[in-house]
Amino acid sequence: MNVSTNNKRKEESMQTSENLMVMPILPNTDDAVIEEMVSEIGRTATIRAAKEDLAAMPLFGGISGEGLEKIASITGKKSFLCGTPIFSQSDPGGTLFLLHKGMVKLTRLIRANQLQILSIHEKGDFFGDVSFISNDKHSTSAVCTTDSEISIISKEDFDKLAQQDPALAIKTFKFISISICSRLRAKTTKVSDMVKYISE
Repeated sequence: MNVSTNNKRKEESMQTSENLMVMPILPNTDDAVIEEMVSEIGRTATIRAAKEDLAAMPLFGGISGEGLEKIASITGKKSFLCGTPIFSQSDPGGTLFLLHKGMVKLTRLIRANQLQILSIHEKGDFFGDVSFISNDKHSTSAVCTTDSEISIISKEDFDKLAQQDPALAIKTFKFISISICSRLRAKTTKVSDMVKYISE
């Protein structure tokens, strides 16, 4: 391969699908350096996309742009087909799931071959938060009822982020805790209404 062809290949390798930006590459740039630069561009684009996803989540409505970028850096995104289990009851916890597209059903096995539907989650919701905070096993099972796109944050990665930015971690935990309390309050009200109905 001649020098001009090699240089052309190096320039093409630096293009991004988003803006087709071509980064200048010196003729004698090592291939390993090029691969590292391409990897960094890809990582930056991934974080940018993850940040946009997080910004659309009500959970992170009070988090600054800088904070979202830090959280985005530890976020992974997966696609699930309809009917795919995400986790099962008694599986290890320690993961927060953010639903960007689709629908997820949470169930609990209450007796042999009998499932209780606990909740249905849609775009903008999150789940797995209790086991994420406590790091305990999942008390429920989660399965996609439609094709879904879900971002995942591990407790291990979040704890590392918390060491770097404690204030961001505290604020995030606060928002998660408020959501948990809100759900518990709603369930308590529902049970209270049922008891009142039965007693009448």
